[in-house]
Amino acid sequence: MSHPDSSEKVRGRGRVSCADCVIPSSPAPQSVDKRRYEGLVSF
Repeated sequence: MSHPDSSEKVRGRGRVSCADCVIPSSPAPQSVDKRRYEGLVSF
């Protein structure tokens, strides 16, 4: 019963993560996004 709920929660969260990765790739937010993206890549 809790399976569908958990799956939906993870899917929604994962979707946000994907968008975050695509945002820095865009030429619009290249100031704060790029800095955040660089930090992840610098890992």
